[in-house]
Amino acid sequence: MNALPVPLVLLIGFASVLLVTFISELLRRLPSDKPARRERIPFVWRIAWPVLLSLGVLIRPFVSARLFRSLQRQLARAGLDQVIAPQHLIAAQCTATILVGLLLLSSWGVGLPVPAWMFPIGLSLAMAWPLIWLRESVMRRAETLLRQLPFLIDLLAMSVESGLPLAAALPQAVERLPAGALRDECRRLMRDVKAGMPRDEALRTLAARLEIAALTQFTLAVSAAQRDGGTIVQTLRAQAEQQRNERFMRAEHRAAQAPVKVLLPLVVFIFPGTLAVLLYPVISRMFSEVARWQ
Repeated sequence: MNALPVPLVLLIGFASVLLVTFISELLRRLPSDKPARRERIPFVWRIAWPVLLSLGVLIRPFVSARLFRSLQRQLARAGLDQVIAPQHLIAAQCTATILVGLLLLSSWGVGLPVPAWMFPIGLSLAMAWPLIWLRESVMRRAETLLRQLPFLIDLLAMSVESGLPLAAALPQAVERLPAGALRDECRRLMRDVKAGMPRDEALRTLAARLEIAALTQFTLAVSAAQRDGGTIVQTLRAQAEQQRNERFMRAEHRAAQAPVKVLLPLVVFIFPGTLAVLLYPVISRMFSEVARWQ
């Protein structure tokens, strides 16, 4: 067996050194991953988190500022801005696309009948999956916040009526909230206030981060009542009543949309089967009569 040429051996050695240097530099630049932070990451993301963390370091310099801000805003609305960065979301898109592409190529390579049109559709769905998941997370979290908001306002009103100032009433109300998105956001609000941020600015930051009209209206009303010297209890009671009315109106709107959403399954699945059962005897009898007369 002939030995490898000396230039080729030197080239392989140089490439190996560069690869080891690149991997060591990449591992050095990886951000610290605390166990508490990893526990908050969704399970599917937790499986591929080391890969996403590594790809995020490589992808971050190529992410535009506009795209970064847009993804950061969506992650904040989903409550994931402190555990998932925009570059991790883009890394998830790349990882999902590569995995689906390898799966389709492997299926095609072993002889399975994979149509050619499956490749662009599969790759497009894989690339869009993280964004679809993020959008669904934002919508579910917004619904949870809107559902719990009247309860929080009632607790604040009762605490203020008992003689507590708003600064002391907020921690008391938050501790009585059920575990969920609203309690997490209120605790984040209290951390901002303890860090030195003015309460009005912290409320505006909360409203800007979540981008929910009802919560924005509540924070503006509370800030105006404190600034103008109005009765904070009456403001809280009015806000609680308004939020309950809006929640009832949203429930009525969804109930009105239910027949329209049910129409497609009825037309596609229920009606054809019902018509087949009803018309089968008639059609069978008709064909029998036609065959007999012939």
